[in-house]
Amino acid sequence: MKKLNLLFMLLMAFLACQKYSGQSFVVATCSSNVDNFTYSAMRSSTTANDKNRTAFIIPASQLTSIANGTITSTYFRRATASGTLNADANFKIYLKNTASVDFGASSIDWATETGTATLVYDGNPQTAVGSSAGYKQFVHTTNFNYTSGSNLAVYIEYVQTTAQASNIYWQYEYVGPCINTANSNTTKYENTTGAFTGSLASTNYRRPFIAFDLPPTSVPACTTVTFPAAGATNAPYSPMLTWNAVTGSAAASSYKLKVGTTPGGSDVVANTNVGNVTSYALSNLTAGTTYYVTVTPVNSLGEATGCTETSFTVAGPPANDNCAGAVPLTVNTDMNCGVTTAGNTLGATNSGITMVSPCSTTAVGDDDVWYSFVATSTSHVVSLSNVVSTGPTSTTDAYFQVLSGACGSQTSVLCSDPNAAIVTGLTVGQTYYVRVFTVGESNAGGRNISFNICIGTPPPPPANDDCASAVALTVSSGSLCTNAVAGTTLSATDSGVAVAPCTGTADDDVWYSFVATSATHVVALTNVVSVGTTSSTSLYLQVLSGACGSSASVACDTSYATPTQLTGLTVGNTYYVRVYNSNGLGYANSFNICVTTPVAPSNDECANAVPLTVSSTSTCGGATAGTTASATNSGLAVSPCTGTADDDVWYSFVASATIHAIALSNIISTGTTSSTSLYTQVFSGACGALTSVVCGTTHFTPVTGLTPGQTYYVRVYNSNGAGYSNSFNICVITPALPPANDICSGAVALTVGNNFNSNPITTSNDGATTDGTTTCQASRGENVWYSVVVPASGTLTIETQGVAGSGLLDTVLSVHGGTCGALTSVACDDDSGIDNYSLLSLTGQTPGATLYISVWRYTAAAGGSFPGQFKLSAYDASVLATNEAAIVKDKLKVYPNPFKDVLYISDISGVKSVSVVDMTGRIMKTIDKPGSILYLGELKSGMYIVLLTMKDGSRQTIKVIKQ
Repeated sequence: MKKLNLLFMLLMAFLACQKYSGQSFVVATCSSNVDNFTYSAMRSSTTANDKNRTAFIIPASQLTSIANGTITSTYFRRATASGTLNADANFKIYLKNTASVDFGASSIDWATETGTATLVYDGNPQTAVGSSAGYKQFVHTTNFNYTSGSNLAVYIEYVQTTAQASNIYWQYEYVGPCINTANSNTTKYENTTGAFTGSLASTNYRRPFIAFDLPPTSVPACTTVTFPAAGATNAPYSPMLTWNAVTGSAAASSYKLKVGTTPGGSDVVANTNVGNVTSYALSNLTAGTTYYVTVTPVNSLGEATGCTETSFTVAGPPANDNCAGAVPLTVNTDMNCGVTTAGNTLGATNSGITMVSPCSTTAVGDDDVWYSFVATSTSHVVSLSNVVSTGPTSTTDAYFQVLSGACGSQTSVLCSDPNAAIVTGLTVGQTYYVRVFTVGESNAGGRNISFNICIGTPPPPPANDDCASAVALTVSSGSLCTNAVAGTTLSATDSGVAVAPCTGTADDDVWYSFVATSATHVVALTNVVSVGTTSSTSLYLQVLSGACGSSASVACDTSYATPTQLTGLTVGNTYYVRVYNSNGLGYANSFNICVTTPVAPSNDECANAVPLTVSSTSTCGGATAGTTASATNSGLAVSPCTGTADDDVWYSFVASATIHAIALSNIISTGTTSSTSLYTQVFSGACGALTSVVCGTTHFTPVTGLTPGQTYYVRVYNSNGAGYSNSFNICVITPALPPANDICSGAVALTVGNNFNSNPITTSNDGATTDGTTTCQASRGENVWYSVVVPASGTLTIETQGVAGSGLLDTVLSVHGGTCGALTSVACDDDSGIDNYSLLSLTGQTPGATLYISVWRYTAAAGGSFPGQFKLSAYDASVLATNEAAIVKDKLKVYPNPFKDVLYISDISGVKSVSVVDMTGRIMKTIDKPGSILYLGELKSGMYIVLLTMKDGSRQTIKVIKQ
């Protein structure tokens, strides 16, 4: 009897073992990883005694595939790729069928909840956690029967005593529709390093990634081979066979694979069980041969029957697979590639060319195809375009080599990884060969490409290709350029003049000359555009004195963004300017060049200060244009202000109030070095006996304590010293009195709409003072306050936009909870909105709670703005506007709705960009300059908001449903 009992126990153990071979079922996921322990399955952290208890509910709608199944293992997804768990940890998992969709708003009692659940795992998780990322299996000691139609409550408890050597994070779900982000009671948790309290008070909608094992209830159904496609005739030599996984109650635990060269044959793979995988690599198949494939799913109850055999044919080599079959190319007479030839490396074989330096020795060329052309010029451009991956392994990394000589005895002329290169030193009338291939082992990796190839002809060298043919430039008599000349280095050749002491490779230099009319001139390059085969705007210039052939370097400039200042010139002498792209072969630029003559501004001294008209309002009625270019030092000490006032210019105004403000706008760098650090200093008194009143280091400077009727002087200068200058507009305004919402207690209430244009307000920070703090931007001031009530969704977007003609061009936005006088920071943003305006998207807020909003002016010099009007709106897609349907009908339509993969916009002419937003507020896709057809096949099924940003700055939202 004892022997029978023992046999029975062994049999049951064997059957129990069989239960764990089922395919894991993964509950739907939408989120990417975030390293955060708050919602992790385990707080496996570097903190001793870290522990957590977490309870969450999975809705029945996500569990239909395991209806009435027996769960034998639970999985959680580890995010961290390395590190092992200490041996002193313990992990528990409880499962329970429940009709509840959430736990309610109150705390839950751990003992009560787990007392009605099934403890399925209780032990040391070290081995299960392992040392790599991915789903980790926790095999149940007690199996759990999931009831169809029930929601599933999961309870987990993790405890560690010693700190981990490194953090091991676990992934959690935080994005809809995989979870209901509007219900923050679906997850309860307690995280602590002390003793558990016995209750779970913290609440949220996030939950760990989770999966389950269930034993199959029947043999699996057949699968479908997904690559190569059935009947494919262009399969690669080494395809990666792929097929669909068989899941659910009849899941496969492994697959048998049979591959042969005849129907039903198995001479390539002999009906082999390849494991629980959905892909298998074949290699070195025979070109032009048809292969027959059968994939049979298997589980513990048996294997699928009657599975259909599929077939594919390996691509044969193309006609130009070797040099002898090279396709002749038409040589274009220009660079426009009017004639191109299509090509494909699919099926091509290795021609046996050994790559040696300077070519890339890793560019194997085992899928090379061949072309030829007859040179009609000493230089041509070879270019590849429309490069598309055609193999099972994606790549668009093309490589080509140009060779001279006859097939079998060739010499390398050029190698190029970039898709275009110029070939020089060619012999007109000679035939050259081009072999094109992908970088790396294309056969082993399945890398192939299709492409278009073109042979272009650069124009002849420019007329000013050498010093003797230099183009004469007319010197502008003032600081403004009146005689710009267009030029290009395309097709220019090396003049053979040493570049030292300048730098760069002057192999495409062109030449200009000018006759000095002053001891000081400025040479400027503008409108620089890349026109070479490789993009670059690294345009250098060198100025030389003397005659061609015996010239001496005067100046070098390595940045066209800053004009070249020349001093110590001799009036009447001729000087030469050499312009070149610094990068060498294949690089070229078009540009404009000009020589100007610095002239000091008329208001270079205090005695010639330009009178400014004071605006009686905070709006600049009539700005005065100015410049510090060529200004000289007035000799007046800058202290107590800062900076170097060696380019100061002067203005004056008569005060009409006790407070005014100096506003600078439209600031442009005009010096040899780029900077917009324009400072101001205001003085009282008379020229020669001035007293400093205030210093301004930003573009907006309030001036207080003024005496109406008294004249004040304003000095404007770039703070950086020699080589820096600016053009600008200046204005004196009269700030408004502080508005009622200058302080938190005067906050203006906002009405939440369903898009920006539903309930925006036009408001202003004119006269505002600076109070409060924010975290994202230190350069802020003159803030005003608003309030808003969080809608039922708990999500809210708050956004600022500009008002035409307003001086406020850059905002900072902060949101606070609590009450005035006891505020807490919620979020902050500087420039996430349109242009330099602000936008905050808030989630997980408490419905009905009041939030306080502070809008600030960005005060740093780079902001270039001053107080003024702006638009402010609070909105959420869940809030239905009464005119929502009318807006869609009267303005734009998107159709069909619901849609499958493609949406059409009825009139795209006024649309600047389109964003698709899910119901949690997450932006799924943004399309700038959209067409009338939107391809949205990658979206999951569900409801979305299509946000149309119009060219006039307005926005429109339309709800759509993806089937």
